[in-house]
Amino acid sequence: MTTSTTPQATEPAPTPRNWFVRHKIMTALLALLIIVGIVQATGGEDTDGDQAPNTTSGAEQQQSGTETQSPREQLTAAITDALGEGNRDVPRVATVTYRNEHVAVEWAINDNITEGFIKTSARHDAFDILAAINETGLPVTQASLDGTFSMQDEYGNASESLVLSLVYPDRVLQRINYDNVGVTDTIHELATGLSFVHPAFQGE
Repeated sequence: MTTSTTPQATEPAPTPRNWFVRHKIMTALLALLIIVGIVQATGGEDTDGDQAPNTTSGAEQQQSGTETQSPREQLTAAITDALGEGNRDVPRVATVTYRNEHVAVEWAINDNITEGFIKTSARHDAFDILAAINETGLPVTQASLDGTFSMQDEYGNASESLVLSLVYPDRVLQRINYDNVGVTDTIHELATGLSFVHPAFQGE
């Protein structure tokens, strides 16, 4: 008697799954890290491009600042710097105007220990103002300088009064040697006949 055996079907061997399929969490983390790296690299390049190195020199920055100022502002800054601080309870530089190449300055003369030093200080002020005007390089056909000081009248009342009114045309301004401070000794005399010097400020 023969025994018949029914052949059993063999199951196919399982196909190994892809590593990325078997490690879904790790795959997601790797993808996230790659995306972040790309974004950072792209952002860094844009930032470097936007923030170009500042190679502007100090002189160029100062020139740029000067170019944005009006002529009157340039003159005011130059004159204020030249005169320095005042030592009386009045503004050192009262007014500065610039119209039709005509500069007009009103300033307060500083006090000093003697009348002689006060007069010398006033002469130095006038020279420094003219030198500052010249340094701006602005076209100037006339400079008018009005200096004030505290004066006492016959009744004993003190008030800020005009003691110097000096007018310099361009022919004088162009001839002054601003590198020679010795010009201060004759700065009042270089002014035109329209000028005024209070008796208390005449002489040396």
